[in-house]
This record gives sequence, structure tokens and C-alpha cells, in this order.
Amino acid sequence: MSFGTFLTVIVPYLFIFFVLFIGLPYLVSALVVGGYEFLKGEEKEKATNTVSNTAEMAKS
Repeated sequence: MSFGTFLTVIVPYLFIFFVLFIGLPYLVSALVVGGYEFLKGEEKEKATNTVSNTAEMAKS
């Protein structure tokens, strides 16, 4: 196999392989974890607001 064949045939397939099987799953997992953390933070904020609102209502 000549070096030209290697550059024009093998390298693009290696690039596609690394993008599809390493880069894409990494990106998807980062989005999923980020979305989970974002929603978890909103739920925690709602729970904190509900608890503080209930405590204020109980005092008055």
C-alpha cells in the first residue's frame, strides 16, 4: 500500500471512526449529564422556595 492510498483511504476512515465512536458519544453524554444537572438544580430551587414559603406562611 502506497502512502498516497493511506492518506486518501485509511485516514478519512480513521477520522470518521474516532468522530462517530469517541467524539459523538462523549458529546451526547455531556449534554445528557448537563441537562440532568440543570433540571436537578431547578427542582432543588423549587423545593427550597416551597420550604421557605411554607415556613413564612406558618410564622404569620
